[in-house]
Amino acid sequence: MSDRTARLTAAALTLVLVLWVGGAAALGLGDPLTSETGALERASFAALVATLLLWVAREPSHALGAGWAVTVLLIGLAGRELDLDKAFLADGILKSDLYRGPNPLAHKAIGLVVVAVALWAFVRWVRRGRRAFATGLRTGSAWAWCLAVAIVLGVGSKSIDGADRKLAPLGIELGPEVVKSLSLVEEGAEFVFALLLVWAVALVPRAAAQRRT
Repeated sequence: MSDRTARLTAAALTLVLVLWVGGAAALGLGDPLTSETGALERASFAALVATLLLWVAREPSHALGAGWAVTVLLIGLAGRELDLDKAFLADGILKSDLYRGPNPLAHKAIGLVVVAVALWAFVRWVRRGRRAFATGLRTGSAWAWCLAVAIVLGVGSKSIDGADRKLAPLGIELGPEVVKSLSLVEEGAEFVFALLLVWAVALVPRAAAQRRT
């Protein structure tokens, strides 16, 4: 896939998803925006899947070869958006209760393998791409800045996820309206995060992508 085609694909996808979310909000169709099956959640998943497909389509031999770490991380992000990390085992893969509780040994082993692979992929991606990423930020490359903002939004959205539950042990109680507002901010940040990943993949020159992963 050429650079031009990738960018046109990203633009079309962004337009469709923004119109989808905006239409759902304006017309009040379906589930609320902040629900697990709401428009923002579904749009975020669609954007992550599109990022994965675009990444593979741009250079299949690289995405399935030397660039496998990015492929694995994108699959993980898409699966996490569907809560697959909690769907098949006794507890969430990312929760310590799975490993220290009286859960089946097989579940613990599967969880550890998934976490190990994800960490391996993340470390490989950081080691291979950190210099190009830093250079891209210094030179104002659009792909690098899309990725940087996406990382900030991703970390930020997770920090406010379940804020009422996290603050309760400290004696801080959040009202229903505050919780609802934070949930909307979280889902919105995750949506923009996913869209920025689409653009990061679309904007990185295809010939240079192999040096960044």
